Amino acid sequence: MEIEKLPTVLIVDDEPHLNGAIRLTFEDSDFEVYSAYSGEEGFELLDRNRIDVCIVDMRLPDTTGNEFITAVHDNNPEMRFVIYTGSIDYAIPKNLQSIGITEEQVFIKPIKDFSKLVNVVVKIFENK
Repeated sequence: MEIEKLPTVLIVDDEPHLNGAIRLTFEDSDFEVYSAYSGEEGFELLDRNRIDVCIVDMRLPDTTGNEFITAVHDNNPEMRFVIYTGSIDYAIPKNLQSIGITEEQVFIKPIKDFSKLVNVVVKIFENK
């Protein structure tokens, strides 16, 4: 099964070089992509744009990724998420498991091939 339209992606990561590299990877695969460097900036972009999936760092300057995901999901239960974290011992909290986030959607920094993020986003939407 193929998806009819590529999902719109929001990257929420405060590390400019990582945010930019992920953004370019998705743009090279013809996705519409937005970038935020904080939770607040992410919320603003979500208020102004139709976003289908968020790629979220767990350590943001103004919130945690878990808190960001929970708040976004509360307002938009159709939103999908991918977690990208530098915490090697990250475990998905029960509340995020309950909204459908799986181990397959968690990536530990650094990864060398950002196309893995593209592949998981496509897979999420193929199964939707």
